[in-house]
Amino acid sequence: MQDEVVAWMTTERADGQPQSVPVWFLWDGEGFLIYSRNAG
Repeated sequence: MQDEVVAWMTTERADGQPQSVPVWFLWDGEGFLIYSRNAG
């Protein structure tokens, strides 16, 4: 994860369908800062 800057986060919608979105992240050695741009 040190070389990647985009990951995919997948959650489940109310109807049970998966919803995947790209997220940008920063790993500081202890935790993640995660950012997702909402297209809506």
